[in-house]
Amino acid sequence: CGTHVVRDAFSPENYAKTCEFNLELGNNFICCPGGGNMPPKWGWAGSGVRTKESDDFVKMLCDYYNKAAENCAKYGCYVGLHNHMWEFQVKMSDGSLYWDYFFSNTCKDVKMEQDVGWTTCAGFDPCEQYKKYPGRSLTLHAKENGMGKGVKEFNAILGEPGKPGAKGVEWDRLFPISDADGVKWYVVECERLGDTLDAVKPSIEFLRSKGRC
Repeated sequence: CGTHVVRDAFSPENYAKTCEFNLELGNNFICCPGGGNMPPKWGWAGSGVRTKESDDFVKMLCDYYNKAAENCAKYGCYVGLHNHMWEFQVKMSDGSLYWDYFFSNTCKDVKMEQDVGWTTCAGFDPCEQYKKYPGRSLTLHAKENGMGKGVKEFNAILGEPGKPGAKGVEWDRLFPISDADGVKWYVVECERLGDTLDAVKPSIEFLRSKGRC
């Protein structure tokens, strides 16, 4: 239903072989998360300094993704961006959030793979992102809020927020909105209990109880 790649995978030099490789696997959605989209001097915690250099980087990034979407479309493939928390924390020099600037300045063929756990953790409403940028989501990263080092209570089980008192993802609000937006896949990212099925089984049961699988 999708792959995560480094940004260079859909550069003008590499997009053809990247698309061909993915299509051999039956996949047409190529997504880049994380540091490949991070401007210079910006940190994961969103503590970076707003500079002309960082603004120029994000503007370049929008052009880069628009061109990548155009190129990959020749193969019937889509490109997209996957978020963490910092995309909602760091602002451009004009005051807009990185997240909003990016999706306001890229075409609809540049897809939005929202990690709803990270969005919630950043203090934003995942539902609102589908309303602001409709029809751009093939996949949704289904993850619960409560991430962070040393959070023993967080076992990455859907429907069970980690930190005591943490606001959980409002799944009953989210699913009708993501359905209406055309989300095809709910990708469960198993970040804890990786050597067992102790997080996988209850997460599948949760999705099944909500009519997702």
